[in-house]
Amino acid sequence: VQASPGSTPRPFPDLRELFARRRELKLAGVLVSTPAHTHAIATALALRAGLPAYCEKPLTHTLPESRRLLALARAARVPTQLVT
Repeated sequence: VQASPGSTPRPFPDLRELFARRRELKLAGVLVSTPAHTHAIATALALRAGLPAYCEKPLTHTLPESRRLLALARAARVPTQLVT
């Protein structure tokens, strides 16, 4: 992933801040490539923000987490994909 021309990439230790600033940052979508135990929450935050999400495996660790993400994806009506 690279920054837009003329901009500098910067880390966001708290994903909530990143998604809260999504319009200012002009986010078009997210690639979830965080530690595996955070995939579900990062994807959920993206979907709640109305952003398309492309997530590495594993997406979730439990069936209830999977069902919650499915409901969020349907409600958000944005592309959501799991990378193999």
